[in-house]
Amino acid sequence: KTVHLDDDIDCCHDGNHDDDNESENEHEKQKKQQLQLQLQLQKQHPSSWRDKVPNNAFQPTLLDGRTKPTLPSRLLAFLLPMPQLFRAGVISSTIGYGLTYLLTALRTILMERGIIPFYDVRTEPVSVPLAAIYTGVFMAVVSNVRYQILQGVVEPYLIDGGFDKLERGLDALESRLRGMRELGMLSRLLRGLNGIEFW
Repeated sequence: KTVHLDDDIDCCHDGNHDDDNESENEHEKQKKQQLQLQLQLQKQHPSSWRDKVPNNAFQPTLLDGRTKPTLPSRLLAFLLPMPQLFRAGVISSTIGYGLTYLLTALRTILMERGIIPFYDVRTEPVSVPLAAIYTGVFMAVVSNVRYQILQGVVEPYLIDGGFDKLERGLDALESRLRGMRELGMLSRLLRGLNGIEFW
């Protein structure tokens, strides 16, 4: 009977080893498939020069968290947002100044026809195309630089760093106050024990 039990145990162990080997083989196959998919994706979408440009000129590392941007890539971080910002400035300014121009023209027509009372308008007409170009250049240059400095220098180093220091200081103060409170409780306990006669 014991021999048969040992044989059964050995068979069970062999079956477990086979299952472990099969699971390891399946795991290795899955890893190989994942690597093949990654290689195929890299071939289909190769890394371009835009991947080496940080989102912010003052960003310490790229999106991988390890690679440090070079000086040309930091300069490109200033230049890449300029077309989008210029386009946004031109579109918004054209809508704003264009609507103002239309309302001013409508007011002039209504005054000339006597529908509304006439009064001396001291505002000078503004060229909508020139105003749109000026606003686009302003956003591409001034707003871009301001955004880069605020997001890359002011927020991470001045605001976040200041709040981190404040948090550490408050934690240290809280621990000291807790220690002082525990020390006061211990001193009161010792004074209470000092007034008790044990013999």
